[in-house]
Amino acid sequence: MQYIEVLNDLKKSINEKGLRDLFLKSVISLKHDFGKEVSTKFLKDLCEVDNTRKKTYRISYLLRTNKLKTEKRLRFFQGWILNKYQINITEYKRDKKGKVFVKDIKSQDIGNLFIRNQKEVLHFVKI
Repeated sequence: MQYIEVLNDLKKSINEKGLRDLFLKSVISLKHDFGKEVSTKFLKDLCEVDNTRKKTYRISYLLRTNKLKTEKRLRFFQGWILNKYQINITEYKRDKKGKVFVKDIKSQDIGNLFIRNQKEVLHFVKI
């Protein structure tokens, strides 16, 4: 089987009920034939349900019924981080006599963009 066919079968088995055997075959094929690790985050991304709780329940149900276990691993990566700050800008106005008045006060968002090392806990399916 090709990689795309296995992914389509995996997506089909997650989104349709009663295809537990196809789910197990797809996960095993990804692990042994293509050497890919399958995480629960990857499986949740394949699920087409809107509610994240239902996604989690669906994936955990498929793993439990096929008697698959998960193991935790840390993944380190670099990501772009935007720190936002809100500042107040005060505009002043001077009248003809020389007195200073506050014309307008505006709030504006500014930010710094930088790269930070991050870590993420992923749960990989153990076969």
